[in-house]
Amino acid sequence: MRRTVLTAVIVAALLAGGCASKPDSKSSGAVRPTSPPPAPVPAKNDCSELAAAAKSGGLYQPPPATGSLPADARPVSLLQCTTTVQGAPDQGQWSVVQTVRSTGSVDGFVRALRANPTKPPEKDPGKNYACPAIGYVEPWIVLVDADGKAYQIQVPRWGVCNGPDPDVLKALDAVPTKVVSTERIQQTLSPQAQAGDCVQQYAEMAFVQDQWAQATTGSPPPFFAPKDPTEPVHACYYKLEANYEKAKPAGDFDGAATIPAGQGAALHDSLANAPASTTESCDTPAAEFAVVTGNAFGKGGSVIELSGCKLATSDPGPDHQVPDSLIQALLAAKK
Repeated sequence: MRRTVLTAVIVAALLAGGCASKPDSKSSGAVRPTSPPPAPVPAKNDCSELAAAAKSGGLYQPPPATGSLPADARPVSLLQCTTTVQGAPDQGQWSVVQTVRSTGSVDGFVRALRANPTKPPEKDPGKNYACPAIGYVEPWIVLVDADGKAYQIQVPRWGVCNGPDPDVLKALDAVPTKVVSTERIQQTLSPQAQAGDCVQQYAEMAFVQDQWAQATTGSPPPFFAPKDPTEPVHACYYKLEANYEKAKPAGDFDGAATIPAGQGAALHDSLANAPASTTESCDTPAAEFAVVTGNAFGKGGSVIELSGCKLATSDPGPDHQVPDSLIQALLAAKK
C-alpha cells in the first residue's frame, strides 16, 4: 500500500511535521495500534506556567510535560489555558493567555480519555490514502479532582495517521466552559497603528525586491493597473528597526495618512512615469518608508522608500526610482 503525504495550510496551533509509516503487516488488516497511556503528570491549577512561557518564548507554547489520568482520579473540573490575540478600542491589540474553566460536567471527556487505550486500531483503508504533513502542538488541558489534585492531560493519538483521537477531541469540545481571566502578554498593535488602520510592522519590500531583481532591457511593464482617480490613497509610514533582519528588514509603525483622490492619482502617475531602477543592488534598506494602498496600487500596495536608494515596488516588474517631489508630498501628508 502506498501513502501520499499532503501539504496542509492550517491554524497557528499546528506546525509542519511528518506522517508515520505503516507499522503492521498486511496480514493483520490494521494499522497504528493504540499506544499505552503515559504516566500521570501533576500540574498547577492555573495558567501561570503558560503565561511565563509565552512571555519568554512566544505565544504558542506546548506544556513541558503531559500524561494520562490516574486510574483512581475522579475529576470534577477542567482547566484549559489558551492563547490568542485580542484588540480593544483605543488600546491596540495584545497577545493574551486566557484561563478557561469548565462550567458543567467533565464526565464525557474523562470517559473518552479512558476509552482510548482499549479502542481497536483503525482498519487498513485498503487503498491509497493521504495524511496531512502536520504535527500537533499539545494543548494545555488540566483535569482537577475534588481534593484539588490537578493533572496535565495528554490528548491521546489514534488512527492511521497517528493524529489526536477524534472521540477525545469531540468530548473535550462538548465540555461547557467560560473564560474566567485574561492576561496580556505582549502588545502586537499600538493604538496609533490601530487608529491609522495599519499593521504594526511591515517588511521593506522595495529593498528586498531590489536584491532579487534582474537587469531589465527595453521598456519596463506598467507600474500598476490603471488607477481609480475617484478613490483616496491610504499611506502607512514605517521606520526601520535598529536590529533589523538582513534578508527581510522590517519597519515599525510611525504614522498614517489618507491622501485625497486627486493627490492620490497624481502620486500614482508620478510613480508610473518614474524610470525603473538602474541600480544593480541597493546596499542598505531605507531608514524610513511608506506603504501606499488603494485600487491604483494592486492588492498589496507599493512600498515607497523615503530615504536611502529611494525605490518603490512595482507590480509587476522592477522597482521604480521615486521622485524627490513625491517623497516630499508623502512626508507632508504624514500625521
